[in-house]
Amino acid sequence: MTDHTDTLPFGSRLYDAADTEKFTIFSKDDLHRLENALYVTTRDAPDVSMPITLRFPENGWEHEYMLAARALWSSDAKPRYLGAVGQFREMQTDIMLPEMALPDSGAVTGRQLAASMEGMSRIFDVVRLVDPQRGEILQLNADGTFSDRVLPCSPVWNHGKRCSRCISCRCMEDKTRMSKLELTDECAYQLISRYLVVDGRECVLELGSRLSDSVWVTSGGRQFRLDASHGEDFYLDPVTGAYGRRYLEDQQLELEKAEALAVIDIDNFKEINDEYGHLAGDAVLRHVANVILARVNTADTLVRYGGDEFVLLLSHIPAEKFRSTLERIRGAVYTTEIPQYENIHPTVSIGGVYQAHPLLEAIRRADKLMYWAKQKRNDVQT
Repeated sequence: MTDHTDTLPFGSRLYDAADTEKFTIFSKDDLHRLENALYVTTRDAPDVSMPITLRFPENGWEHEYMLAARALWSSDAKPRYLGAVGQFREMQTDIMLPEMALPDSGAVTGRQLAASMEGMSRIFDVVRLVDPQRGEILQLNADGTFSDRVLPCSPVWNHGKRCSRCISCRCMEDKTRMSKLELTDECAYQLISRYLVVDGRECVLELGSRLSDSVWVTSGGRQFRLDASHGEDFYLDPVTGAYGRRYLEDQQLELEKAEALAVIDIDNFKEINDEYGHLAGDAVLRHVANVILARVNTADTLVRYGGDEFVLLLSHIPAEKFRSTLERIRGAVYTTEIPQYENIHPTVSIGGVYQAHPLLEAIRRADKLMYWAKQKRNDVQT
């Protein structure tokens, strides 16, 4: 809890609602009402508003406020409740979180948004406007006009590369609102992305709330501790930086939207491991993944499907460009040098399917085409 008004007997303080003896700022009835209200929220209906009395017995102080809160849900195919952010206002004040005040259509003027972002900055740790397709932060002047100065968006999250599973890209594509956990080298953020059209210009508003140095999440009945030691996403393959197979399985409904799909297999990978060792094998895997990611869009998805096999899902690609994209990947894998292993020149065999629906059937078809490509090696079949 953070006070921006100098009203409370502290500036910022962390409370544990599970410690019923020490958690006294809400009455048990108010806490129970809030828990019930958050329990019935959904990703499509996340907002809660109710009167709450804040109490600080150690100071003999209490006051009734109106609470406006928003439940935060994951953007997975099966949404998970992650937490909530909210704001207390005086009872007689019209209560609305600044982000709630934006029109459902997302169409606003620069002047309106500049004023709203100033209010949001009192609640969220990160408030910024981005063009995710260009990978840039957009800056608004005080009069609501766009500044000529732009900055790359990824350094905010300590990334030297694109964000994995960038929800702002997906918000731009689907013209919607989404949320996710974003892990940096230091802490975790709950990120809300909201599609907007500001004076006719499409962009995405990002709002980030710092959670803690680490976060526990539950998936499939098991708990995972997410922090810097676990990387930016517990779905990522630690060797290549691509997604692991579990991501494809968990996100199958979302990935069904892919326009095209390819199965990419490294030729003679066992021989490379046997001759040069497993460190060289890992370097080849990373090399292939990096070559692929450098030649596709941020909205596309790369999955390490097996030991030396990748599945590439392409979200929006014209039919006439599909094969040429796969050919560029094939050629670049062979011609691009691997640092410290310049004498290794791996090749890949690729099977590609356009109109990749349903997903598992498309993988089966692409795998069969990859098998035919492997008869020649360093080949593409579509």
